Amino acid sequence: MTNPKVELRGYLRKLMHRFRFITQMDDELSIILTWLGRPDGINAIEEGASFFNLVQRSFNQNLLIELCKFIDDDEEKSLRDYLSKAKECAEPLEPVRFNIDEMRREVVSRNEFENIINEHIRDLENHNRVISNLKARRDKALAHTDTSFFNNPKRHYETYPLMVEDISHLLETFKNT
Repeated sequence: MTNPKVELRGYLRKLMHRFRFITQMDDELSIILTWLGRPDGINAIEEGASFFNLVQRSFNQNLLIELCKFIDDDEEKSLRDYLSKAKECAEPLEPVRFNIDEMRREVVSRNEFENIINEHIRDLENHNRVISNLKARRDKALAHTDTSFFNNPKRHYETYPLMVEDISHLLETFKNT
């Protein structure tokens, strides 16, 4: 990196935009699901069942693909890659935090910054099972249409389970990173 401070800030800005897009999709999916709980929602869902099914499946697929792009080490720009580069470039990055009590920015020592990044990496590693299942779901069912998936989709979902709660917990970890 020629200028880590500038480049990593631009990188972080791109990741933040991608994450905002992911959370907006997740929010929209949640809104669709709340319709089922409304007294008049059942009629709307029944009348537009095929349309809502298509929309929900599309949102789910896009959400899973975008999550993979956000977290996958193999992607050109991902959260894990950013954390690794920020850790490597801690000194030229000159990390600061805002002290609300004194209303000013404070420099964070390299050691403390590395500890913060290591903690975030550990938090992400706690989701390795979910991330692996997410990547397998993307690779076998969404992006590359694996024939083994089409021959037995039920087995695929049993082998690579993903629960709504898993995705919610992963998104919550991203928010805290």
